[in-house]
Amino acid sequence: SRVRPDGSCRIAPVYSPPAFRRQRFGAAVTAAAVHSARSAGASEVTLFTDEDFRPANDLYRSLGFEPIAEFAEFDLPE
Repeated sequence: SRVRPDGSCRIAPVYSPPAFRRQRFGAAVTAAAVHSARSAGASEVTLFTDEDFRPANDLYRSLGFEPIAEFAEFDLPE
């Protein structure tokens, strides 16, 4: 997202097509997004991820992200 007035920015979702997996494509794109957000003045960058997908979460931790909260998403019938 764009940097908000409070200085925060969100990254979501990060997806690597199968042909680019295990080639550090996701790492490069995520690192570039963080750099871009910081360059645009973001003081806080939030990334939403699936807590059960360890490879991605290990990558995000290596980029400086840390878990702060868990969220649940529900589809409700209309």
